[in-house]
Amino acid sequence: MKFQQSTKQSHPGLWQSNSGITQSSQGVAADTSVTQALAAAADCTSEQWITVVGGQREFVAQLVAAGVPSQRIRWLRTQSQAQREWALEQALLTGTSGVIIGWLGSLDSRFNQRVKMASRLSQTQCFLFEEDTLLSHLH
Repeated sequence: MKFQQSTKQSHPGLWQSNSGITQSSQGVAADTSVTQALAAAADCTSEQWITVVGGQREFVAQLVAAGVPSQRIRWLRTQSQAQREWALEQALLTGTSGVIIGWLGSLDSRFNQRVKMASRLSQTQCFLFEEDTLLSHLH
């Protein structure tokens, strides 16, 4: 029993409060989160990808306008929610992206937990939005 307690106390990162994932679904929080995502992408180091899963062409244009070189942007467009979830999780697990920005139809709690764990493992910033939030902030 002592061994389990010492392992739990010395384990790096599973019990940290800051997960590195920002979620947004509507309102003012979505606007500030999009701004935070753009700032994080612009501050990312030159050898890492900025991965956008889903979203629209206008957001990619915003990234370029924020100073992110277009050759560093990896935009993954998929046909279904399941493919978007899979692509987002794989982008996190590979560890080649500095920032991952994803748009999903809905944020399932089970998938959200998997994304948090993958983000901690890869130490990658991840911003998640519901698809409805994109249109209102680009006009």
